[in-house]
Amino acid sequence: MGKLAHRKGSPLKKAEKSGTIGQMNRLRCTVCEREFSPDDPETAMPFCSARCKRIDAVRWLGEEYGLPIEEEAEADNIERARKHDRESDA
Repeated sequence: MGKLAHRKGSPLKKAEKSGTIGQMNRLRCTVCEREFSPDDPETAMPFCSARCKRIDAVRWLGEEYGLPIEEEAEADNIERARKHDRESDA
């Protein structure tokens, strides 16, 4: 490491002493909120485990999650699709 890492009071030196250097690249699971390392072989990115990945998929399939829809834009899209279908049938 360079001189900066060995300066008294540098953040890197403090992290080495406190043992937090390995925690710098830790993430938080969006399902269970557990901290995990992306380098862990059990990780199912972006989740901490295959279990949390499955839970998230079930939530999407069960429509617990959803994308916001603008009512006007959706109505316009439906009308355009109907118009396109009528023109294709002609």
